[in-house]
Amino acid sequence: MSRNGAGRVNCKVEPRPGLRRYFEDLIQMAGQSAAIQGCVIGSLSLEIAATSPLLQDRLSSSFKQWQSAVAGVLSEAAAKGDMAKSIKPDSLAGFVLNSWEGALLRSQADKSDAPLNDFLRYMFEKVLAK
Repeated sequence: MSRNGAGRVNCKVEPRPGLRRYFEDLIQMAGQSAAIQGCVIGSLSLEIAATSPLLQDRLSSSFKQWQSAVAGVLSEAAAKGDMAKSIKPDSLAGFVLNSWEGALLRSQADKSDAPLNDFLRYMFEKVLAK
């Protein structure tokens, strides 16, 4: 999921390490040291989704697109033998993103990146381990 300077996907990065690097980059963009902490999609979901069916639909669609992109990376990792071939990529991608969003929310409440670092450690050393 990494991109080079021209905006193209870097094919030299293996799927699982690339996904980890993606979330490491997200910590820099949305964690406590970022100019704006948190996730716009997550924040809007908490604040507005219940009051606007149109926005709820758009937010849900955004999460589904994100989940689909992560599922593609997980499928590629399974095909390369970096994960069990028996995984259900879409369901697992949903769990990964739900876990990320929960860690990000907790990070904001605690004013600490510790929940995000815990997410990385457990997700990539336990849940998505080879």
